[in-house]
Amino acid sequence: MAAIAAKSHQICGLEADHSVRCWEWPTMRDFGTAQSFSMAGATLCGLNPDQSIACRNTASSSVEFPDGRYLGVMVSSTANACAFTEDSTLLCVGEQVPTPPAERFNQVSLSGNYACGVLATGEIRCRGDARDPAAANVPSGKFAEVSVGLFHTCALCDDGEVECWGWNRFGQSDPPNSGARSQMRRPAAPGRSARQPSARSRRST
Repeated sequence: MAAIAAKSHQICGLEADHSVRCWEWPTMRDFGTAQSFSMAGATLCGLNPDQSIACRNTASSSVEFPDGRYLGVMVSSTANACAFTEDSTLLCVGEQVPTPPAERFNQVSLSGNYACGVLATGEIRCRGDARDPAAANVPSGKFAEVSVGLFHTCALCDDGEVECWGWNRFGQSDPPNSGARSQMRRPAAPGRSARQPSARSRRST
């Protein structure tokens, strides 16, 4: 297989012929073909060969993208998903999804109804529930990647350091000397190669 993904009780893989194969998830076994796919909760979305997006949901919620051509898709929950459009802007659909700024993104990470992304300029933009500790103290500066957790967020600075903010009950906002890795990066265009107080910390890799 070219790729696999596991969530909750489900696991799916992408065959060499681009067919999506799921096991322990009977309703998704005939999903079809895709260049890439993303899954979370009861939702699976795939980027079709024609760059459209198809989603299937086994719950009452519905995730649907408008017609168009996309570069990549990421599902963050049963009811929320985002995709890169051809001009590298971000489109999010679903229930209570944050509205992303109309700017070009290099990379984005989502968790539930909260999202952060790295702009083409290297700056971080976040949208979602402002009461979430992960939304507090978004740093300024230039970054290569960002990754959103349940109640905390970490970002990889362009100088190799890691900066984290949010709840820190288990030390998740106090990074070790190793870089974080993100969940979604903008693909190349076709044809081109108990809750605790918030904390903020920065470490060198």
